[in-house]
Amino acid sequence: MESVNRGMETFLLEPLWAEQTSIPPQPAGQAFHDDDLWLVFCGVEAVPDVSPAGRYDPARCVWLSAGGDVAGRYTACAVQLLALLRDKIIRPPSRPVRLQLVVTDEGDAGVMQGLGAVLRSVQREHPALCGQLIVLDSAGWINSTQRMDMLRREADTAGDVVRFSGDTRQVLRWVPIEDGKDAADDASPWRDNGVYWITGGLGGLGCRLAQSACGVKQPVLVLSGRSVDAGEQQQFADELRALGASVELHALDVCDAQAMRELAQGIIARHGRLNGVIHCAGALSDRLLHAMSAEDAERVLAPKVSGLAAVDLATCDMTLDWLIACSSVTAIAGNTGQSNYAAANGFMDHFARLRQSWVEKGERHGRTLSLSWPLLSGGGMQPDEATLFYLRRNGLMITLPEEQEPRVIARALDYPAAHLAVWHGDESKLSQWLSGGSRPAPSGKKPGALAAGNDASPESMTRYLKQCLSGTLGLDASRIDEHAPLENYGIDSVMAVTIIRDLEAVFGPLPVTLLFEYQDIAGLAQYFTAHHGDALQALPAIAPPAPRQNGRERGQPQTGSLRRTQQRGAWPGAGRAMPAARAEGALDIAIIGLSGRYPGATDLNQFWRNLLNGTDSITTLPAWRWEWQRYFHQLPAEKLAAYGSWGGFIDGVDEFDPLFFNLSPRDAQYIDPQERLFLQCAWHAVEDAGYSRRTLGAEGNNTGVFAGVMYEEYQLYGAQAQARGEEIVLSGSAASIANRVSYFCNFQGPSLAVDTMCSSSLTAIHLACHSLRRGECSVALAGGVNVSVHPNKYVLLSRGQFASGTGRCRSFGADGDGYVPGEGVGVAVLKPLQQAVADGDHIYGVIKGSALNHGGKVNGYTVPNPKQQGRVIRRALRESGVDA
Repeated sequence: MESVNRGMETFLLEPLWAEQTSIPPQPAGQAFHDDDLWLVFCGVEAVPDVSPAGRYDPARCVWLSAGGDVAGRYTACAVQLLALLRDKIIRPPSRPVRLQLVVTDEGDAGVMQGLGAVLRSVQREHPALCGQLIVLDSAGWINSTQRMDMLRREADTAGDVVRFSGDTRQVLRWVPIEDGKDAADDASPWRDNGVYWITGGLGGLGCRLAQSACGVKQPVLVLSGRSVDAGEQQQFADELRALGASVELHALDVCDAQAMRELAQGIIARHGRLNGVIHCAGALSDRLLHAMSAEDAERVLAPKVSGLAAVDLATCDMTLDWLIACSSVTAIAGNTGQSNYAAANGFMDHFARLRQSWVEKGERHGRTLSLSWPLLSGGGMQPDEATLFYLRRNGLMITLPEEQEPRVIARALDYPAAHLAVWHGDESKLSQWLSGGSRPAPSGKKPGALAAGNDASPESMTRYLKQCLSGTLGLDASRIDEHAPLENYGIDSVMAVTIIRDLEAVFGPLPVTLLFEYQDIAGLAQYFTAHHGDALQALPAIAPPAPRQNGRERGQPQTGSLRRTQQRGAWPGAGRAMPAARAEGALDIAIIGLSGRYPGATDLNQFWRNLLNGTDSITTLPAWRWEWQRYFHQLPAEKLAAYGSWGGFIDGVDEFDPLFFNLSPRDAQYIDPQERLFLQCAWHAVEDAGYSRRTLGAEGNNTGVFAGVMYEEYQLYGAQAQARGEEIVLSGSAASIANRVSYFCNFQGPSLAVDTMCSSSLTAIHLACHSLRRGECSVALAGGVNVSVHPNKYVLLSRGQFASGTGRCRSFGADGDGYVPGEGVGVAVLKPLQQAVADGDHIYGVIKGSALNHGGKVNGYTVPNPKQQGRVIRRALRESGVDA
């Protein structure tokens, strides 16, 4: 972290109104016609004889209204504004549209200023929207036609946040405070023996602040959250207690005003005081505007809007030192896909001003502060991955180190402002961020061109767009079909933003939804030809594709990376050279996809629920499998049920959709159910990883498949049928389990099945990891399958006295008499960790190393060798670089 943040500074910024007499106009050619102009009032009314008519189209004048308390009114108006933008204002990009949101800073209606954050975020998605927040010093400011004319003139200015105090025009400026930040490095917001309540106290920021509070003597920490588990959270509380804190954990809904009040009163009853409250609670439900529902908005607004109001009411008569609301710079700069989150934080910023005004009137106690946090290093509410990448790449904002967080709070509390923003990064970039540069900037990368002069035709635009996508996808431009759906090329959200930003370097601001509105390159070419033909003509000409040789252009380096997709797309590795064999030594392997079916669980979600609930999934043998009694008639009667029927069984092992896998129903009957299950499971694992068989199975791929299997008994049914004179032949090849997956998906890397008895699946994963490290494959599917398909398995286990007579396994127990057979199928998608991180894959876990050996000669064929087991464990730890 130190190297990343070297030379970086942390600034606190205060919002200030500054008078502006010289009014900057809109850029040339960007005056707004009446049908491009919307006027939205919130908490403001014009006097009866003053109407927008004649200056605005009445059909485009909207009043947002709601009843109830301040939190309820704000939530309702935010939802109305989002719906208005989504359903009526935002349209296919053509000419700019201006929306003027008019609010007042008078009384509790001043919180509506937070709705300006909605406009700033929606503009990130739809550059054609030009949002403007106009703040009036009173709800009755519009008392003359002259002032209505002032609003209309303001529509044609470049101001995005403007305030009118009487007839004085002011603009909002963010100014770094002068607070002697170097002298405050050792400052702490906590006091010895202080009592502090942190809502959302079990989240990322809340936990870190609780830990920092343990730097003073005997603090009392009350941590509340929606739920409290008996595992990690209780362990965290114990760690705080070991540092000298008294800790309480409380599970409650932060929006439940009654429950919050009761908790606050309980704190006073138990401890005699409450020194400070930090409101960290929050939620995310990121959606682009066109996909955002009212429920998405309300879900995110609730903990920060209703939650903060509930905190205030719960402590309204208590003598606090301070109340801090943890907001986000998203409300200041906006962020793609987070208009709901921006609105929630905007409320916090302006509610803090409102509460501070109550403090100054003696109606509340304790300093009020809304602190707008930047990117945090340890979780919390984070922007999307694409935005993070561009913010960091352009140096606009760097992650704030964890140790700075309490220092920032202490500095902020020493400065008399109700709202401060935190900015961490290169000082030279601060002005760029303040001027709106927090939007990911274009990369400046322009595809190479070979001649001069383009005609503004769809054909020229198509060639240009293919070159743009070629670099991002790692494919030759000649291999990109302009009529193929873009989804076929694996364009995920990160890649979409990357492509849009690169195109913006040439064509100017573009809607972030462009690649969703136009589904192929041909459609995109039509759009750019119609709206940006002049920019194309100004570029050097794009040459037609060069002839291809041996499947690719002569001398063209094969580059690209395997990026995560949503279930489909082209395998970018098809356009790059196979990686060279990796150096010896442990190389971390990431688990990026998982799928499995187990007794009582048709998927991993149900499996985890069974584990959490302690569900016993051992049952008797399903009656339709076979009549187990006929195989055990020689055993004593009391042993029949015990020896013949207990196990963990997968439901639906005979269910299979042959046509989906390009098999005829007749052929499917001759395939081992284990092979069918593994094929289905492999498909789901690839989907879970965000890829598809087309992505991983494109020509030139080296995706491997490794399957562990112990029993191959399905063929015994064929032998029995032949004994009865029926001409049935069933395959008994375990290799077909892995090869069926490789064949169907066109995976061209190693494909093998391995039988090492009980360790077969682990051995398959071990071999897959080694194959990845040697560069034999770049992605591997590894797992195993075990299904009791024939009674021979139970006969064998019973005669060898391996099966439990009670239906229970009691490892190392004095009364243990065997094990209970269980079924299962599971597949993991593996990739070298470094590549998985680079590709933006979801990572479930990391395999740092593995080792394999055999027990050798011991006292019996089935007897384990503890000495050799210890040896292989030590080797695995040593190769992994992990301390035992």
